[in-house]
Amino acid sequence: MEGYLLSHGYFWSAILFAAFLFALPHWKAFEGNVLNRISVVAGAFALGTLAGYFFTLGGIVPAFTLHAAANLAGLTVLKLRGTPRYK
Repeated sequence: MEGYLLSHGYFWSAILFAAFLFALPHWKAFEGNVLNRISVVAGAFALGTLAGYFFTLGGIVPAFTLHAAANLAGLTVLKLRGTPRYK
């Protein structure tokens, strides 16, 4: 989707729309109250925006690396806290 919009000249619209699509599934991925879910979705949107920007600069590898690093950091924090919150 992002590549298609970028090819038609919609730079920031492409990045933000792809980030929105990236953030949506994170709503159901985490347990907790609404405020916790909103913070997870907001973080996913921010990460998706940055990954989308990286995609425009260097392709899928920088975006994938950022996503993998964020997942590793998140899982490390959950492990250190000792509270399983991921389904």
